[in-house]
Amino acid sequence: MKGKDEAAALVAALQSTSDSEARASACESVLLLTKADATCAVLCSVGGIHAVVSAVKGTGESGSFLRSAAQALSNLYRFDQKLVSVVVRLQGGIGGLLEALREYIHCGEPALLQALLVALSDVSNNAANAAQLVKEGGTAVVLASVLAHLKSASPNPSPGPNADPSPSPNPSRHPDQVLAHLKSDALLLPALQVLVQITRLHLPVPPCTSMYLPASPCCRCSCRSRARPPTHCLLLL
Repeated sequence: MKGKDEAAALVAALQSTSDSEARASACESVLLLTKADATCAVLCSVGGIHAVVSAVKGTGESGSFLRSAAQALSNLYRFDQKLVSVVVRLQGGIGGLLEALREYIHCGEPALLQALLVALSDVSNNAANAAQLVKEGGTAVVLASVLAHLKSASPNPSPGPNADPSPSPNPSRHPDQVLAHLKSDALLLPALQVLVQITRLHLPVPPCTSMYLPASPCCRCSCRSRARPPTHCLLLL
């Protein structure tokens, strides 16, 4: 296991802007450390969360560097959700993730896009961070990523009038098409999770409909009226 001094040296190298190669190497080493709880604890004790958030916010970084930084952030989030959520929000990490996603949304690097979307899905999993994501324009960015990859995963266009009308001897999908579909699903799932979290934040159940919902033991509404709701309530239901 890495000692505290070694972890501190890696954190310092990750925050340095003088040597890009050393910084990239440090980012890979930090990612390895975040894969175990014991070394996550060591990293957190020497400012590793702050360093990883700063790495995510870095401009002009390579795709591989941002991928490693985003993966490290997700690993740290799983280790200490509350602390990472607060640091990400206060240090502008959500804006950094969104900016990286804007820059690379059409890059054709599924591993990078998946890492960014998973990190966004992780750190926006509470009301305060979801609100910050919306404030940073994240809804449009995440929707754009969904549309981009739905388009890339769409089936091939129908053959032209001069195409061979005979049926294909093997109607099953080509392995490359199956692989592309799976990659697209891996990208879409975290994006959809972010959108669900935003929806939960901004679409509470309207108060005027509570009295018309079926009674249940967990219902907090004391009203048990079964009268027909007004038209505008029916539309909401």
